[in-house]
Amino acid sequence: MQHEIDLQLEMRLYPDGRFVNSIAEAEVPQLIANAYDEFWRTPAGSTLEIRAEQAGISDEQLCNRIERLLAERFGSGKYPRIPFVWRLEQIGRDLLAVEIPAVVPPQQTPQKSQAETEQEKFRALVAQVEADMSDATKTAAEVLRNCEQSFEYRRAYNFIKSGGLNPRTPKEEPSEELKSFVRNWKHSVEALGVGSLRPVGGMVRVGRLSYPVSDYQRLVDEASAVGLL
Repeated sequence: MQHEIDLQLEMRLYPDGRFVNSIAEAEVPQLIANAYDEFWRTPAGSTLEIRAEQAGISDEQLCNRIERLLAERFGSGKYPRIPFVWRLEQIGRDLLAVEIPAVVPPQQTPQKSQAETEQEKFRALVAQVEADMSDATKTAAEVLRNCEQSFEYRRAYNFIKSGGLNPRTPKEEPSEELKSFVRNWKHSVEALGVGSLRPVGGMVRVGRLSYPVSDYQRLVDEASAVGLL
């Protein structure tokens, strides 16, 4: 993909890296800064920034590594060391593949909520009471005596006698991913306005994280559905 900034840089430089005139010499530094800004908005750049942060790599360390690779790969030949966006994207993809791969978090067994734990205990007690009621060695008087001695036993007994409807499933809590997204979304809107959440290159930047448009819309819909947005 040809970026407009790359074309502007080529117009102001000879292939050997010299400026075409004094005006170009004054303009190129800003264009180079713009090229880096454009790179961080690309899928490779935004993903690289996220993974570097997750790996504990500072912005300065990451930029120094990119500049070293730029010098190694493009230090000679046409437009030496010029950080065209396409060059930065190539370096970014290689860093993602080799030096900063995605970190796969260890799978954790989801913790059961208190309500879910109580439901399991209740179902087990219901099964026990049903067994007592169908046990030929136990009389109805014994079952009723157990009801008098234990509130939970009586509750399970009444549950069975009323038809054995399933206990209501507790309302599911929003995920930590959704809560974090909502916090970042609100901070971005307060600091930069809703316009800052426009898609750029198929990605939407929310705080320091970037989301594919489909994932961003999904999270917005989920947050709206549970009243967080």
